[in-house]
Amino acid sequence: MSVERSTLIQSLSPPLPCEITEHLITEYLDIKQSLVLSRYSPSELNGGRFAECIIRLIQHLDHPPYTPFGQQLQNIDQIIRRVENNTGLHDSIRFYIPRLARDLLDVRN
Repeated sequence: MSVERSTLIQSLSPPLPCEITEHLITEYLDIKQSLVLSRYSPSELNGGRFAECIIRLIQHLDHPPYTPFGQQLQNIDQIIRRVENNTGLHDSIRFYIPRLARDLLDVRN
């Protein structure tokens, strides 16, 4: 079963910013397509772009505004520490998701 890209974006935004959901879904579908086609070589780059979308999303959930696309994320570790200290967010958003995104960025780099 497959869900169309536009349906996913419409179901996620609002409450999430449309720009982030569009980039997030695009990167996810690129990763999925590469896996199906057995194109593994650029996968770390796709994973890194996906992780950047995740970091922007948690930035938005923690303290809007998020870093706009087209601008490089600055001080990702500081963003992650700030999110970890926000007790208003669910624990998975505070601890697990940012750390996994950081790991993906480390693999890319």
